[in-house]
Amino acid sequence: MYQELLIKTTFDETLRRCMIYADEAPEVILIQLVERKEIALLDEIVDRIHASTNRSFVLVGVPIIDWCKELMPWNDQAVDRRPESGKYAPQVLALLENEILPQLYQQYGALPVVLGGYSLGGLFALWASTRSSCFDYIAAASPSVWISNWMTYVENHPVQAKKVYMSLGDREEHCKNRYMKQVGDNIRSYHEQLIRQLGWDNTVLLWNKGGHFQDFAFRIADSYSWIILHV
Repeated sequence: MYQELLIKTTFDETLRRCMIYADEAPEVILIQLVERKEIALLDEIVDRIHASTNRSFVLVGVPIIDWCKELMPWNDQAVDRRPESGKYAPQVLALLENEILPQLYQQYGALPVVLGGYSLGGLFALWASTRSSCFDYIAAASPSVWISNWMTYVENHPVQAKKVYMSLGDREEHCKNRYMKQVGDNIRSYHEQLIRQLGWDNTVLLWNKGGHFQDFAFRIADSYSWIILHV
């Protein structure tokens, strides 16, 4: 049974309907950045997390309307040629920090928070963890760490989370796009950097079979499950 949390964004003044699944006596808050069509996959994600962990949690699906505008930390013409792409990530982060999290804390208590996402959502989660200490754990499935200047940025902006999970499909770096194929080298390098920052026990890089667009719900659920089992 899902509850709804209505929020109005300041950057485009749209009313968005967050979907909240909550167990009794939850132990952790999971925040998932999703496109509206992916809201329908929340049931699969919840069921797989339960099967993998047998733990109680709150899962919040936060709808994203335009991934490039709202989740890219800066403009990258190789991703999206619109000049406004990468413009609203700071406002989305502020929305999570100042609107959504306070309401969740009020209802469920000051539980540990996991910020998760897939693709650009995973990239946003990693970026947000360098800008805010609100997120205890990061679950980034197939994050778009091939975006321009990512490795330069993270060298100068350490993560503030306690643990970071990353995963990638084993076919993703073998694509034809000369920008996207950098994802394998970048995620390996970033994982090594996270090991230096957090230690071996507090970060992991797992490889899934297939390309970027496979098994979205399973990959997301597995990322949260790893975090929950290591809290």
